Amino acid sequence: MPPNGRAAIRAGQAPTADQSGDRSVFSSSSARLSSSSAIRRSWLERGVGWVPAISRNRSARCRKKRASWREIICSLNELRCRNRGALQQVLPERRMRGEWRRNAVAGAGGGPYDPALMTPLPQLTTLDRFRLSSLDRYILRQCLSVTLFVTAALSAAVWLAQSLRLVDLIVNRGLAAEVFLYLAMLILPRFIDIVLPIGAFIAVLFVFNKLTSESELVVMRASGLSPLALAKPVMILAGIGFVGLMSLSAYFLPASNREFKDLQFEIRNRFVSSLLQEGTFTTISDKLTIYIGSRNERGEISGVLINDERDPQQPVTIFAERGAFADTTEGSRIILVNGNRQRYERASGKLSVLTFERYTLDLAMLRDAPVVRFREAQERFLGELFFPPGDLDATNYRNFLVEGHQRLAVPLSIFSFVIIPLACLLPGEFNRRGQLKRVLLAVVFALVFQSTDLGIKNLAASHYAAIPLMYVIDLLPLALGFGMLLFGGIRFGFWRPAAAVAEPA
Repeated sequence: MPPNGRAAIRAGQAPTADQSGDRSVFSSSSARLSSSSAIRRSWLERGVGWVPAISRNRSARCRKKRASWREIICSLNELRCRNRGALQQVLPERRMRGEWRRNAVAGAGGGPYDPALMTPLPQLTTLDRFRLSSLDRYILRQCLSVTLFVTAALSAAVWLAQSLRLVDLIVNRGLAAEVFLYLAMLILPRFIDIVLPIGAFIAVLFVFNKLTSESELVVMRASGLSPLALAKPVMILAGIGFVGLMSLSAYFLPASNREFKDLQFEIRNRFVSSLLQEGTFTTISDKLTIYIGSRNERGEISGVLINDERDPQQPVTIFAERGAFADTTEGSRIILVNGNRQRYERASGKLSVLTFERYTLDLAMLRDAPVVRFREAQERFLGELFFPPGDLDATNYRNFLVEGHQRLAVPLSIFSFVIIPLACLLPGEFNRRGQLKRVLLAVVFALVFQSTDLGIKNLAASHYAAIPLMYVIDLLPLALGFGMLLFGGIRFGFWRPAAAVAEPA
């Protein structure tokens, strides 16, 4: 049919004989128009236009099938995450962009034009870029919950192992259960600074591997999020952990160590009875040794021997059949029954023996305990470590300085621990068969980093030159991880060359 006749049919008019050039063609076209006039009229009202050719309809169906894969993935993700509400801010924006594209195509093809939909989307401000979206909160909530769970589990395991050494104070030495629990709680901050970064590493590795296996990470990447954008909630998690570790290193760790050492010092000086074991020579001080043969539940003892050599010229040895301990506010006392006290004078060689039926001995008076205890580096705050007193010797000064730098370097390690799984899982190609190689690679990198970090810290205890290396080792994986996220990361396998295309003869 000539072009003028085809245009007339599209406009809803019957072509003339001059336009068609053939009466038979005109009659057949009029018959087709009369039989489908209602359908064409509805199409004209919608503004779509009538395409009579089958090839045109087939092309339209192909264009629908070749719709943007990003829009398809976002639609599927919207249905899957409708109850979660994780992508409530991302998907409406993607739908608006899709409507804008479809409306633009319809307008270009002669369809309706909607200026509201054709208006470009507003640009994000600087404040909006730092604002957490629902997707960021979704990832952060999962990472934070898993981090707390793993940290609590690891801390409980280590705490139980460390507390077993204190159980003997209750079972064999008669210490109160309240004192045991208090001592056990004081040792808890000692290993949290090591357990928390490891827990954050396990949480990030688990969450992102789960997102990959459930195709959620594919949807996020398809929606336009870069690896750095996906790393944003993880860096927020690391920032929260850094604040917690810094407060732990600055105050809670030295305060708990100081309280533990003070209580331990008080128990050893005032409650000596809790330190004595059956059938064992217990050295209370360098010049005082106590031995007890047996001990019952009521605190009564038998077969007592006390050797006091505080005075080298007149050593004293006490034997008793039985006795009992009495812990008072002034200190520990031992009441001996049916025994003797032997004193030997080295100058004259005389031995004097005193037999008694009842003898009370103040154990606190027998100790050469100092009135003021020297506080070690683990018990000092940061100000005391970097600005120690002037009368400190060289060895303690080096220990104080190394301890202070270790407390500042340990919180930085959490950033490196969380960037390692991101650098191994986010960049590179997607594999439907799983991410086992990348998970194992992240674990190996974490083990190498942890062992190197501990080795450098031990080296810094004896060499001042290794102190700056502590900060370098703690921050080096962070820099390398960001570089991998920016420049493609790690890829497995070899690049396959493209197949050669045969040139036409």
